[in-house]
Amino acid sequence: MAYVGGFFGNMSNYHSFGAMKFVPQMHPSIFMKILCAHPHFDKPEGSNLKQLVDMFKLIETEIFAYDKPYTQLNFPSDGGITAYFGRNITKDDLKLINEFLEENKIDVLNTRAFKHNETFFITVGCIEQGETKHIFKDKEFVVKKGEFAPYLSEMCAHLVEALKYVSNDTQRKMIEFYIESYNTGSIETHKDSQREWIRDKGPVVETNQGWIETYIDPSGGRAYYEAWVSIVDKEKSKKF
Repeated sequence: MAYVGGFFGNMSNYHSFGAMKFVPQMHPSIFMKILCAHPHFDKPEGSNLKQLVDMFKLIETEIFAYDKPYTQLNFPSDGGITAYFGRNITKDDLKLINEFLEENKIDVLNTRAFKHNETFFITVGCIEQGETKHIFKDKEFVVKKGEFAPYLSEMCAHLVEALKYVSNDTQRKMIEFYIESYNTGSIETHKDSQREWIRDKGPVVETNQGWIETYIDPSGGRAYYEAWVSIVDKEKSKKF
């Protein structure tokens, strides 16, 4: 329970501040027993629980490994690990990548960066698919849109359904901007959603989502995706 609480509190198995890894204080076999302990595990309605166990087997190393480079989120050259850019990308490469993104008006927040045979690949989190090639300072860059598209497509389907239940026009605009930004990958459009979020004063149900916080990127530029929902008890809030 402590591990799960820490995981959701930090939105990963690394601390949001300090970026140090934390692991369950138990052997992996005990962790597995907990996953299998649900009373429906061996019943037909427990099929999704078995999928969870299969997933655990794929990421067991990443959950429990505490030696380098897993100890801390950091630049690979400094002995750390990150999923925001490839291990062969240097700090000088990142400076060049940032210059390229700025030159082409691509926001860094929802991107990742990789290098293969001296070609830089920039992935953009969105539903739209596409690939463009560029030459910048004698280096080849390939921008690939469509990363995380299956997840974003499912999210947008639910957001479209949520439009039926908005309380005001501000909430409607906010959700519409979410949908547009997830489709196109535009961070500027997501900023429009944030402007509407600020205007929505005292909602009973409040939510915010997107690539917003940049704490766990060693270079401090790329964000992790997050979403939250808060329900306000207006009767109790009158007391304060």
